[in-house]
Amino acid sequence: MPIGRWTEMVEDGVGLKMTGELLDTTMGRDTYVALKAGAITGLSIGFRPIKFTMGVKNDDPRRTLEEVDLVEVSVVGLPANAKARVQAVKSMGENMRVRDLEQLLRDCGLSKNEAVAVASQFESKNELAKKKAVSDAINSLIGKMRAA
Repeated sequence: MPIGRWTEMVEDGVGLKMTGELLDTTMGRDTYVALKAGAITGLSIGFRPIKFTMGVKNDDPRRTLEEVDLVEVSVVGLPANAKARVQAVKSMGENMRVRDLEQLLRDCGLSKNEAVAVASQFESKNELAKKKAVSDAINSLIGKMRAA
């Protein structure tokens, strides 16, 4: 059963940079908690080499991958490659603006007036939203609305 999905993969000068999101399931939420706490930080990257060159000198890398078929990427506690790491963990609601919440509510069927009224309640209680219990409830609601 998948715990999430990768939303973006880009090769940069360092390697493969990926962005993903966890599903609003028991396993997805548990994985989020472990990632946020730093209990797991590794990535397992499964691939099939398509094109590569073998090193000929002792100082050369043993194998240089030029093209691969990416099969899977999983979150793990101990990655085979120590550099395959999760760099940041964000919650769904951390960077959400009030206007984003209004649009999300409208996408879920609320009228403009209803969406503005609900979103303004979150805005007026901004200090409360910083508390963990409220933030978790908002993130859960957003996940359910996106899944609908």
